[in-house]
Amino acid sequence: MKRGENMSDGSLRFDTKVDDSEVKKSRSDIIKAFEGIIQTVKRTASNTASALSNMSSKQLHYTNELNKTNDKLKEYEANMEALKNEKIPTKEYAELQEQLKEAEKIHQDLLNKKREYNELGFSDSQSPTLMKNISTVNNEMNQIKAKMAELRDAGQAETMSQKSVEGISRFRRHSSDCRRV
Repeated sequence: MKRGENMSDGSLRFDTKVDDSEVKKSRSDIIKAFEGIIQTVKRTASNTASALSNMSSKQLHYTNELNKTNDKLKEYEANMEALKNEKIPTKEYAELQEQLKEAEKIHQDLLNKKREYNELGFSDSQSPTLMKNISTVNNEMNQIKAKMAELRDAGQAETMSQKSVEGISRFRRHSSDCRRV
């Protein structure tokens, strides 16, 4: 390799752009659909309970079953609310977290080396490469932190967990069961 050609300057470059707009749109659509299902089941339960309020014992039995179903629906609704709020980092944000962790380790190693040099009597000006490397890694950490802040500010740092998606799927099945009652 000739001098100056393809030599590393010690910097790290990360390209972590991930398009998760469809995931956000799908999540929003799912939440809207569940809210519509909940309202429909509540209306149906309320209307049916009112219609059955003055009926025979057999019909009263069905009213009680409907009330139990409505109570179960409320339980599922509470569980769904909890699941909607359960978040995990997006792939892009998790990658940035990992990059920051690695950069912080490198930064700490460089600072330890600087401390060792200083203890041996060397000044910072006598180790310009080390000081440049510390500065470079520090700048890279700041860039990663800025990207992470951008993702948080844009609402792209977290997404629904697999547990949330599975729970919402179970909620859909149970809601459709409630509609058949």
